[in-house]
Amino acid sequence: MSNLAYFFCLLLTVSFLWPSEGAINGDGLQWSIAWLCVTVFGIRGYRRPGGGAARGRNGFFGISILPVVLLVIGFWFSTWHVFRIGGDRRAAVNLSFEWTALVAVWWLTRRIVQNERGFQTINSLIVAMGVGISVMGIFQHHVTYPQQAEWYQDQIRQSDDSGILSGVAASTVQKQLQQIGVPLDGPGRELFESRLLSSSEPMGTFALANTLGGVLAVVFVLLLAICLESMQSTGGCHNVGRVLVFGLLWGTVSYCLLLTKSRTAWCGCAVGIVSLFLQKREWRFSVWLKRAAMLVICFAVFGIFGFTTGAIDKEVLLEAPKSLQYRFFYWIGAAGVIADSPLWGAGPGNFRQSYLAHKVAESSEEILDPHNIFFDAWGAAGVMGFVAVSFLFCCVISSTFFQSKSQTELKKPDGNSCVAPVGALVMVILSGTFLHLVWRWFAGGVFWDLTSSNFFVSDNFILLVPIGACVAVVAMGGRMRVAASAPRAALLCLLTHLLGAGGLQISIVGALIVVLYAMGESSPSSETRIREWRLHNIFTVFGVAVVCSVIGVIITFGLLPVLRCQSQIAVAEYRNQVGDVKVAMSAVDDAIRVDPLDVQSRQQKLEILATEFSRDLRRYAQASVIDSSRKYRLQSDFNNVLNACSSLIDADRKGLSGYLYRSRLRAMMANVFSNSQLLESAMQDMKHVVDAYPTNSSHRAEYALLQFAANDHDRAILSAQAALNLDTLNHTWGHADRYLGEDLVAKLVAIAEGA
Repeated sequence: MSNLAYFFCLLLTVSFLWPSEGAINGDGLQWSIAWLCVTVFGIRGYRRPGGGAARGRNGFFGISILPVVLLVIGFWFSTWHVFRIGGDRRAAVNLSFEWTALVAVWWLTRRIVQNERGFQTINSLIVAMGVGISVMGIFQHHVTYPQQAEWYQDQIRQSDDSGILSGVAASTVQKQLQQIGVPLDGPGRELFESRLLSSSEPMGTFALANTLGGVLAVVFVLLLAICLESMQSTGGCHNVGRVLVFGLLWGTVSYCLLLTKSRTAWCGCAVGIVSLFLQKREWRFSVWLKRAAMLVICFAVFGIFGFTTGAIDKEVLLEAPKSLQYRFFYWIGAAGVIADSPLWGAGPGNFRQSYLAHKVAESSEEILDPHNIFFDAWGAAGVMGFVAVSFLFCCVISSTFFQSKSQTELKKPDGNSCVAPVGALVMVILSGTFLHLVWRWFAGGVFWDLTSSNFFVSDNFILLVPIGACVAVVAMGGRMRVAASAPRAALLCLLTHLLGAGGLQISIVGALIVVLYAMGESSPSSETRIREWRLHNIFTVFGVAVVCSVIGVIITFGLLPVLRCQSQIAVAEYRNQVGDVKVAMSAVDDAIRVDPLDVQSRQQKLEILATEFSRDLRRYAQASVIDSSRKYRLQSDFNNVLNACSSLIDADRKGLSGYLYRSRLRAMMANVFSNSQLLESAMQDMKHVVDAYPTNSSHRAEYALLQFAANDHDRAILSAQAALNLDTLNHTWGHADRYLGEDLVAKLVAIAEGA
């Protein structure tokens, strides 16, 4: 394995080990910089492919790069639009940096797959990491989640028995639950319990089961391609060892894929399997008949396996139409977002803020993306993103079904040749895991978790991934190959999955799209001879200078402010939990100073100030004797919290939190001091919230109460009726997290009836 291939595979390994849904927060900017650094190394040693190395049907730099480049350009244009309208600029910049680095990933992939060894090495690594994550996912389903549910139920019993426990003990239990983000009461707690106690879909190293499903669908198709290539090269299933190895690996991935209950991933697998068979255009009719029978058997085994293991049950099948219906609701809202700004879209990472104004009332989830790659690209990168994804689909379908036979087959290797280097792959996986753990420790986490004696609920649980991956590499022995057409089938599988799932804002999904696309558009040769033709020095210097400039920009405007801000936010959260509000506020102010684009730090500052002010205002209202100095301090605190609201609004004008907090705080002050002007201002802010999110019953209810308090009874009746209608709709559709409280409903009924 060359040095360039080693570093490429090292970073690809790391991509599988962190929850890349956090790319919107800048969690993966360090790896974007690492990809660009490897690109600098690759440019300095670049040699033009020639001689025995194939270039791919569009040349090394041909039209095949256009979808990736157009998408990145669209991201940056939409980011400019976000700056212009005052959206969440930090999220837009973070995602644009991520996709800029993915252009480098595309170029590196094209370099490495010039020969078959590099091509097979990348395929083997993807399969191995998929197997490792599957092992982790299976243990999550059967071991980790039941233990977490048992622990939570014990904590809740202690919290509910607070009357029996001492005040200190009850407070300790509640703090433990709050620290992990568990709501202590209300619909939020019911929703959390439903997900923890009733849902057991594994997520692997990611934050969403759908992300794991998409990754495993790709691995599933590549494993099937290995099986087909092995059968074609040996003339059947005569090697019992290979059959057993393949069966074990395929069974592990298939079982975990079934456990995710990701129907879109299952559909993607079906499309990928069919495309693998359809690419074999040279088969005779009898061979086609045999392969068709094998295809039917494959689907039958997959289904039987799912039913016997319980991964596919009546609930999964009956919920499928409802899940599709929700997708249609998402797409209706997404169409409204795009209609608002068809040229620029909502901007990277800014979809949710715009989506709420168009959310269908029957839909409950406030989604981050539209769960469709076309809407996702259009919403994040404007019309240029839509064109890029459309072009990508055209390229993939064209290369999958209309490419010549010579470009879909590899030269048959010698019987003793090792296609993928086993030792190097094991070293890459172990090194990548070590690198991930080191960065986790550097970013404030733990390198090795010593706080828990239970391996399956500790941070060390992630070690199952490299262990499973290394076992898979050794089991494959470096001799299992895939055809050149396999990455195209895997990419078609992933794109089919993304027709009903989110992905462009998730790093691992973007990386797989780019890597598989680059591999599919290349035609690797089994020969490694490359024409000794080096780039002219001026082009080498120019390329290195451009990439180094991009690295400098990402470090200056991305990585450093994000890391410093996250560090200060973590300090503020801890100090606030222990009651040291002054130090917490100082840390939050530092976070805002080091990252002027960040929204989370301003949100946290507002929450701390609002909590303190609300407590002081209640004490003021309950006090029997009030002096002027206390009233002056309260007014000063009120001005400070209003300034925090304005700061949050300025950081993200599309967001609702600043307006919502400001409305509630003004209403509280108006109630205590009987100030009609403050009440009118509170109504205006709440009207903005309701207009921006018309299907939220809670906001409608608050608006009705404010209107009633301001003696605007006619409008209060209309708002109360709208809130009650939405609450009825939520009960009809079973949106437990949206139910209004009984006391609030009683007040709304009284208002609606004119009482």
